[in-house]
Amino acid sequence: MTVPAVDHIDVSGVDYQSRSFEELAMPLFDPLYNSAHWLTQNRDEAGDLVQETYAKALKGFSFFQLGTNFRAWMYRILRNTFLTSCAGLKSDSDNTSL
Repeated sequence: MTVPAVDHIDVSGVDYQSRSFEELAMPLFDPLYNSAHWLTQNRDEAGDLVQETYAKALKGFSFFQLGTNFRAWMYRILRNTFLTSCAGLKSDSDNTSL
């Protein structure tokens, strides 16, 4: 019986898929935040946008095809999340003007 190397034992309770996500996603944090700040022109909103982007990406990571452009996938989620929030704000302002 062979004993696995220590670096292959998962003691954190995080599965392989989550570790793969972390390895791919964390190097993109600063560039995504910079893009979010450019879109929102607000540091707090940029932080919220990036947090929501990461949450959505982690939730949908099982649909991501490894070997394709992960960076583009993350930026698409960021952009769509931003546009959805803008549409929600517009809808809210339309309803309050009635």
